[in-house]
Amino acid sequence: MKGEILKLLYIYSLNKRIFDKTAIEILYNVFINNNYDIEKYFKKIIITNEDDIVALYSQEKNSIIININKIIKEFTEGIKVFKLDEIQGYFFLNIQLLVCLFHELEHIKQRNIAQENTIFGKFIYYGITLNKKNSSDEHDLKERIKIYNATYYYNPCERDAYITSSKTVKQLVALSNIIDKNIITNLNWLILKSEISGYIKKDRIISPSETFFKYINKEDILQECSNNFTLEERLRYGLSISNEEYSRIINARNNIETKILER
Repeated sequence: MKGEILKLLYIYSLNKRIFDKTAIEILYNVFINNNYDIEKYFKKIIITNEDDIVALYSQEKNSIIININKIIKEFTEGIKVFKLDEIQGYFFLNIQLLVCLFHELEHIKQRNIAQENTIFGKFIYYGITLNKKNSSDEHDLKERIKIYNATYYYNPCERDAYITSSKTVKQLVALSNIIDKNIITNLNWLILKSEISGYIKKDRIISPSETFFKYINKEDILQECSNNFTLEERLRYGLSISNEEYSRIINARNNIETKILER
């Protein structure tokens, strides 16, 4: 999968082209061919110009919907910030599209993960259901939207999608000797930003999972967690980290920002 996507990224970026309908169709086939267990949840990728959409996964349509023009507009300023030439600018913008697509792909994969009898499976299950019964009632729907919006940065599904998508794309392009180092460095920054998102520093570090499960009245799920998770796993699951670990990640993220701007 990595080789196919990297080749597509090279062809488009080196020829000063943004991913178009043809590229999106190729990416859809790559996703399906390399994730055989998601086909029933994933029928196509739809390109839209609806202004209120950036990228999303629609369960109703079993489709990823992406607004390419809006994403390009949002990230174009980054070309100046990262001091990229014209070709590298195309690499940067196409890579942002990949991050968005992999984010939504992760939401599709989460539909299978939610059925697993594991701690992470349970986290994803409640991230999807919000501890509410699936109902078409208008009041219930409004309540679910309210909870989703209030817990967005703490929700295990969203945090996993942000972390996994940025890591996947970083692994995809990390060994390239063509792509500008600032683009790779930006992906490292994005990983750290995603991992630390939702952690709140007070007299102790309050984890995003603690905040999320307290909000949906399901705090007992945290009692099932062991103390044997690595730091990487705890960050992905949004579990507790120490003050020292929190400071180390914040410092690493800030150092990357400084390094990019000093270039």
